[in-house]
Amino acid sequence: MAEERLPYNTVSLAADLFAGGSGFTHNEMDDFFCRELNMHPDEVKGLPGGNRKQRFIAWLETLPVPRQKAILLELCRNDYGYEFHGTPPKESRDKLAAMLSGTVVEESVNNALENLDSSAVSEMWRKALTRCSSDPEGAITAARTLVENVCKHILDEMGESCNHKGDLQKLYKATAQCLNLAPDKHAEEGVKQILRGCAGAVNGLAPLSNAYGDRHAGVGKPSQRHAELAVSLAGTMASFLIRTLERRSIDQ
Repeated sequence: MAEERLPYNTVSLAADLFAGGSGFTHNEMDDFFCRELNMHPDEVKGLPGGNRKQRFIAWLETLPVPRQKAILLELCRNDYGYEFHGTPPKESRDKLAAMLSGTVVEESVNNALENLDSSAVSEMWRKALTRCSSDPEGAITAARTLVENVCKHILDEMGESCNHKGDLQKLYKATAQCLNLAPDKHAEEGVKQILRGCAGAVNGLAPLSNAYGDRHAGVGKPSQRHAELAVSLAGTMASFLIRTLERRSIDQ
């Protein structure tokens, strides 16, 4: 049976870290969660107007529990690149991450970002494809996560950082620049068009995931063909990116 809520002590510690003496300002918090829900701030209704902790908890609980766990783990590692209004102490962030340890979410994040290579990407792609018919929402989420993890890994390997704040388009753009895959770095028009198409495909994953993936409160159940489209695009791009990184390593 799926969990309905995170434990109170976990949520309370998260609120202390990310909406207490450190963490998000009110505006940063609203912007962050609006991005997660693909909403405009003017559409937000029913959230408390009290202190930051109360608002953080209210925002967090608008999301499914698996996504709540993923967000908290990503914030603990600061994968979003936020320059918080006072950075939560690492010891406290490690404590929160430990409280969330042992979950499928944490294991998937750790496995995705460690020792990532073309073989690992191919296996993740294969697993996502097998979910398209039985779990199209999960397959779409896996598609976006695959590209996100590959981009984060590449930037880390190349010693670069990107304050993407959950913006897949910004994350991919930074990765493309590092790998010399930005259209404006090439003279031939055919190459430019292909690379523009690559960027467009990646950028389309975010709204597709927002609408249909299981990490958000989607607009409806996607069909198998939606999932196959997302996974095929994500797998192709993730494989291309990681192989480009590997080719650079060989050539150096």
